[in-house]
Amino acid sequence: MTRKVKTIIIVLATIALLIPAYFGALAWVRSRPVNNPVTSRNPLIRVGNIEGHLVSRIELPNMTFEKINGVWELLLLDGETPPHWLELEQRNIENLAWTYGSLIIDSILEEEPEDISIYGFDNPSLIAAVYDVTGNRVEYIRGDITPSMASYYFMVAGDPKVYTISRFTGESFQVDVSSLRPHIDFPFFDLMEILRFSIERPDLRIDVSPMPHVRPTYLSTTFSPYILNAPYVVPRAVDAENFQTILENMNRILFMEYVENEPLSLAPYGLDTPTRLFVQSPWDVLDILVGNSIGNNTYFAKFPDSDTVLLVGGLDGIVNINPFSLVTRLALILNIDSVDSIRVTGGPELIEAEIEDAANDRFYINGRRTEARSFRQWYMNVIGLSFDAEMLEPLDSYDLPGSIYIEYSMNLFPGARASIGLVPYNRDFYALTQEGFADFLISRNQVNRLFDLSRVEYLD
Repeated sequence: MTRKVKTIIIVLATIALLIPAYFGALAWVRSRPVNNPVTSRNPLIRVGNIEGHLVSRIELPNMTFEKINGVWELLLLDGETPPHWLELEQRNIENLAWTYGSLIIDSILEEEPEDISIYGFDNPSLIAAVYDVTGNRVEYIRGDITPSMASYYFMVAGDPKVYTISRFTGESFQVDVSSLRPHIDFPFFDLMEILRFSIERPDLRIDVSPMPHVRPTYLSTTFSPYILNAPYVVPRAVDAENFQTILENMNRILFMEYVENEPLSLAPYGLDTPTRLFVQSPWDVLDILVGNSIGNNTYFAKFPDSDTVLLVGGLDGIVNINPFSLVTRLALILNIDSVDSIRVTGGPELIEAEIEDAANDRFYINGRRTEARSFRQWYMNVIGLSFDAEMLEPLDSYDLPGSIYIEYSMNLFPGARASIGLVPYNRDFYALTQEGFADFLISRNQVNRLFDLSRVEYLD
């Protein structure tokens, strides 16, 4: 008998022994009496018992609401007629009606108490009344908070019982009118749909708009969809990645709360000299004035046509942006196919480069034909000049000794030309001049690479 056959016989014998045991155990379980019935839960205790949609009037200690022709109106606020500017969210008041119409009670403490004063009902902490459309009235009376601080003693007028209700329910009758005002939702903006983005601070204006179809020559080959019109004198291409980050921050702006209506002065909020944030797309406009920060990325703010001061969160990465972070840093990037020649003057030596046929790699420097790869590398050094910093102090002159000029002759249209100047600024930087103005600095190390022709290979 093989080992395999022996194994099969042992398995079959084990199964034969287990089958009777299984059916025996099943019969024993079925024969047991049911001695653990499920205990039914006590139903929730409710008082009031007015359906929310039937509530027609709510009287709270500090305000009174009434539903008139299907619309909730605030009749009294702190015993007086509400101000004309106060707008309330209907849905928020409707939620109160459903909350107050029928309250869930934690427990019945006493059915017929002898002395309700021990629970604070001789001097109730709160009395509120709810009416339905038929004129029925329910009056709620809140006593002291319980020793556990987790609930309140509670009564309903006309009912002798003393109840306890949760602290949350007990305090739901203390309504701040600001919680009933409309929530402000800010627009959502997409990178490719911005028509205008501007920030006007007391000391600075930043303005971004779509790149025009007809561009200045120095922006002819930029891939950016936007142009920075201010604060720099010469408009620059916008860094799309950094601009996208700013818009992502824009889409996280959060309304937090109402602060004050018609304040006597906006100065305490910094809104007497605000920062104006304006963003426009084909679908939405955001125009908001931003004042002082109170920390935690939260600011006082208001809309230009409103006298209401708000708290708004999420503005740190917007109102405080440095315009330099929005700039595409390349001084003058030109496609090699658009350039016929380059002339660099004012440096250690004159450099004249000719691009006879870029498609067929026919390049020349100072009359000598160069190997294509090394020429293109040198060309990248020329058009790759990038800003290192903003120029903080103005130039004394735009034509100082040692100034370097890079001039391009282009084939975009007859007579097309572009140029930049590099004026000595200090021991570390040149000031970039373009279109007759200077805003940025370029390191001397970058400029020195223009005159390093040691790696250019010549074919003759």
